Amino acid sequence: DLGHEVAFATAPSFEARLQSDGFATLAAGLDQTQITARMEEYRPRLLRLPPAERRPFAYTWRFAHVDAPAKLPELARAAKAWRPELLVHDAAELCAPPVAASLAIPSVNQGFGQVIPAACHANAADAVRALWDAVGVAPEPWNGMYRGSYVDICPPSLSGEGVPGATPRYPIRSAVRAAAGGSRPPWQPPRPGLPNVYVTLGTMLEDTELLRLLLVALAPVDCSLLVTV
Repeated sequence: DLGHEVAFATAPSFEARLQSDGFATLAAGLDQTQITARMEEYRPRLLRLPPAERRPFAYTWRFAHVDAPAKLPELARAAKAWRPELLVHDAAELCAPPVAASLAIPSVNQGFGQVIPAACHANAADAVRALWDAVGVAPEPWNGMYRGSYVDICPPSLSGEGVPGATPRYPIRSAVRAAAGGSRPPWQPPRPGLPNVYVTLGTMLEDTELLRLLLVALAPVDCSLLVTV
């Protein structure tokens, strides 16, 4: 809206979708099929861990060992050629901060839910250090993820851990388009006095049997149920 030029660094298979929306693209990173295949060797180890230890392990292997090393060289080359003035990355894009630091430009962390737990950053630190070494800059605290501002989309009522104290935080909410005529239809029928229950499987949406199990368990509960499918 302000007239800035915007480009998305993304896997080649996703470029056409962004280009159809009018955005420039920079090819960098693995396709989802490649990521899934590379993660298969870690899945048995993940499932042997106690549930409380799984997220730091999965975060480290998925984003620090699989994603970031494969994307770093391509992102560094593309960013050096395109010369952005700002690099915006999501909360699990661990190769973006070192690339931004190597170009001496600011970076912004775009959250996609709750703040990534500190345990995940700590667990990934050793693997992430190699990314900073590869671009010739010293590692920064929190793997560089909070070297700039944090854009927070998580509603306060659902928030977990906070960002480091000195990090500028900008809360935003998704815009809801009004229906024709200016009125907005209710997102659910009014059922005053009933609790709201939200059910999501996160990124494991293909597990239909698990979703069925959850719905059967919740069927006798008198509540308003919102399900991510």
